Amino acid sequence: MRELARAEAPGDLDKPCEKPSPLPPRALAAGEVERLWGRDRVALTSCGERHAANVRWRHARDAGLAGMARK
Repeated sequence: MRELARAEAPGDLDKPCEKPSPLPPRALAAGEVERLWGRDRVALTSCGERHAANVRWRHARDAGLAGMARK
């Protein structure tokens, strides 16, 4: 039996991306800049991968729904 497409995205695909690290209102040491930059890069990569997975899931879901509608 053919499985019906899920209406809701699985897992955390719809989870909003993390906001950039807040910067304090003072000069930052090099180590602080590196740590904050690294944290933001990890969050950005995770968000990009999750967004791409969300797009793939929605395309597959929509293709499945379109195929079901033609029958």
